[in-house]
Amino acid sequence: MAEDDDGKNKGFRCLPFLYSYWPTLLRLLLVALGALLLLAVALRRWYGMETENVIYKASNSGLDMGIMNSLRGFGGDEFHYHPFVPAVDDAADAANGNGPEADALGTAVTLGTVEEEAPASALEAVDWDAGNGNQEEIEEAEAREVEETANFAKMYKKLNPGSEISRMAAVQVKTKLCGNFVQQRLQLISVLLAAVSIGAQVVLPEEIGTQKLPFGQLFDVEKMKQLIQKVYTRHWCTRRTLTAHQTWCSNAHIPGMLTAAQMAQFLADREIVTETLLLSKNITNFRDARELQNYGDLVPELRNLEAVSGCERLWSKRFPNGIRKVDLLKVDRLVSIEVDCHFYKKVRFAEPAVEYRKFWSITDALVWNTKLVRTQEEFQRKLFRDFGAVARDKAKSLGYSHPEEPKFAVLKLPDDPCSTAHCPDLGNILLSEGVQPGLPLYIAFSSADAVKQYQSRMQGGVLETVFTVVTKDMLDPGQHDETTWAALDFMTAEGAGMFVGPSRSIFSSLVLLSRQRMKFEAFHFDGRITMLEEDGILRPEKSTAVPMLRSPLKWVFSLSLGAKTSSAWNMTLAAVRSASISPESLVPVCLTDAAPMSELAHGMVQMGVRVLYHRPDWMDKMKPIFNRWKRKSDKKWKFAFPDFDGTRGSLLRIDIPIVGFLDHFVLYTDVDIIFQRRLNWETILQTDVESFMREATEATEAGETIYGKPGYLGLPEFFAMSTEFQQSSNRDKMDTGVMLMNLRNLQGTYQNFTDFLFDPNRAWEAWPDFNTADPCGYKSYYRNKGQGPFMAAGGEHPELVDSVDPKEFIVSYVRNWKFYWEQRDGDGDPVIMHFHGPKCAARRSLRQPGSCDTDIVPFVFEGVIRFDQFRNMLEHCNTGGRCQKLCKEYQVQLGIFDAPFEKVHFVCLEHLQPCY
Repeated sequence: MAEDDDGKNKGFRCLPFLYSYWPTLLRLLLVALGALLLLAVALRRWYGMETENVIYKASNSGLDMGIMNSLRGFGGDEFHYHPFVPAVDDAADAANGNGPEADALGTAVTLGTVEEEAPASALEAVDWDAGNGNQEEIEEAEAREVEETANFAKMYKKLNPGSEISRMAAVQVKTKLCGNFVQQRLQLISVLLAAVSIGAQVVLPEEIGTQKLPFGQLFDVEKMKQLIQKVYTRHWCTRRTLTAHQTWCSNAHIPGMLTAAQMAQFLADREIVTETLLLSKNITNFRDARELQNYGDLVPELRNLEAVSGCERLWSKRFPNGIRKVDLLKVDRLVSIEVDCHFYKKVRFAEPAVEYRKFWSITDALVWNTKLVRTQEEFQRKLFRDFGAVARDKAKSLGYSHPEEPKFAVLKLPDDPCSTAHCPDLGNILLSEGVQPGLPLYIAFSSADAVKQYQSRMQGGVLETVFTVVTKDMLDPGQHDETTWAALDFMTAEGAGMFVGPSRSIFSSLVLLSRQRMKFEAFHFDGRITMLEEDGILRPEKSTAVPMLRSPLKWVFSLSLGAKTSSAWNMTLAAVRSASISPESLVPVCLTDAAPMSELAHGMVQMGVRVLYHRPDWMDKMKPIFNRWKRKSDKKWKFAFPDFDGTRGSLLRIDIPIVGFLDHFVLYTDVDIIFQRRLNWETILQTDVESFMREATEATEAGETIYGKPGYLGLPEFFAMSTEFQQSSNRDKMDTGVMLMNLRNLQGTYQNFTDFLFDPNRAWEAWPDFNTADPCGYKSYYRNKGQGPFMAAGGEHPELVDSVDPKEFIVSYVRNWKFYWEQRDGDGDPVIMHFHGPKCAARRSLRQPGSCDTDIVPFVFEGVIRFDQFRNMLEHCNTGGRCQKLCKEYQVQLGIFDAPFEKVHFVCLEHLQPCY
């Protein structure tokens, strides 16, 4: 008892000690428990990542499914999936229009064949591109994609130091490239777009370009992957009824693109059974409902990329029971779709189909390599630094204004030399389209020698005379290979202030369509649609072809180099200034044989006129023919053509069809006119353009001509004109001083026309109607029946027999109104006032005796008539004071405001000659 008592007492003696320190001991215990809990959480996270890696490696090595499932259940993260499509039979029924899934499959996106209603806003456009899905769902899928990509990358890099992150999809498209860089770029875009639509992963090429450069040397592969992945996400995350949805819209990250190196690593690390589909030939689309026995049955649908049912059948065939969780991690059977290197020629992207917009989304995803971008930026800085000031000074010396912004233009020369006898100077084409000479003009894909060689085949040397031409060898000679230069030229053309190129070029086609999409200035110098549009590969809703009725309408007149010292100059000034009444619908263009440095050209340019420079081939052989006519002819209008130099300005109109206009139609007038009312297509056709073009389209589709019939409004087959001295329908009394010219058809008959006109064996005195109304012989040639060169073996030349009937008053009275006509009720107000015959004159400081270059004023105040042929016209004009009023208006256009009309005096200079 004593010992027990002692022990008991001893224990009780410890209690006060424990009681005193128990709070401290409790706190220590809680800290230890907390540390253990944190350690457990850390171990759990580490074990989960290890388990996932084991699953991933197991999938690659083909471990037993039971082991993998056990690992998942023990610690691996679960994957979440959306519902997938029915089994293959139901999917096939739906694809062929049968069964409950038919509607959903029937509305799926195709490449350029299914037209959907255009979105009303940018937000709706996002939904539209994603398959008419929900915007919130798309954003959720994109956010999940970003998160899963980051998580997977973090895990993979930790467990596989130095390895590239990648997962392989069960269906792939391999990219094959050939041809030049631009063809390869188009091929790459087409393959990427096809892969997105099929739901296949893309394996990028290892090399690109004719020099076989590493793909990453031109493109930023990592940025491309990110942007392409967004295209996959937007396309597939709202297409829940399609099997491929499970691949591209789960939280198992599958990249849309693999590099060639990544794919090689996959094939080296595992055994994969590959089934290949080769899309190489164009054959009829497969659309019957027979049971699919092998993947080869799908080839026609996938080749033509017209039926999304083919894509769904492929996925259903590969996964007949739907995609399971493990299928995304373990790929032991691969469907590999191979395309030939001209696959881009087989696809069709037509606006407004969704795939047309996806084409440009993928184009934007082809991000250039950063180093290449810096090279192009330095290239552009050097272009401005070395040639910007040179171009501005050169343009200033020719009368052109300074460009508002520091821009440059890019020109792509045609690959094939001009095949016609009359190749227009590209410089004139640029000038006619309003390209500013103050911009440095970079010639893509050409050296200085190539430019000179091309210019030698053109008429004249306007391109290098007016513009500051720059080539790559002037900027960076010999420092880049051909493929790099091609990429630099493509980047430069896309970002230039203006781009011009031929329509039959893939480079020009891609650049033109890209710039049209971005609303940047660009045109092709032959006026047709681009090669890609014509072949049906890439067709925007708005064609790149020059419209038939182009607005603003070009008003063309011609001046000879001696016009600056003749009365024609003042007439031209008055005409040009009066055209300001139609600033938005009329573009004045002067065709001259004067030099760009001449005073005449300088004056016209400063007035805002587009000046084209051209010396006809026929000029030398024309002069002796003209002089022979002058010596032999006794016609009463002989005085109207005093010498050849005074006549050739009028004759220059013959070459209007071949100097480089892209327009179908232009308005030609002599210089002795003034515009009194606004002129546009509505006033010419006397109907709105939209209605006219709708009727013209219907006529074309019905196989009918769109050209006007005699006595009716319409468009002329060659040219339209109006009556001369009297308002008459007599075809022998027509006046070519105002014409609506069909340049396309006149160009086709140009050679025969000039052969007839300048035939040395056909003296001009043989022409029955050569006079002031038709100094160029249009009526003699285009209405002649079976004479001279018009005879063909089987009869008369079809385009030359009554092709132009002057009763087609396309240019009606009000658009070629003679100043001596009396205006009656119902005539309408004149649009163009034509001083055909007697002329007004500019104000002079004093009066001198002698012959004068004016007719109206001497007759009004003194009754003086220079030429008896003008008597009736002057007497009619003087009735009611109309002559005084018209001459006053003429002088106002010349800036004469400080004196009443009757006090204006005139100097009569012997060397000044009238131009009729």
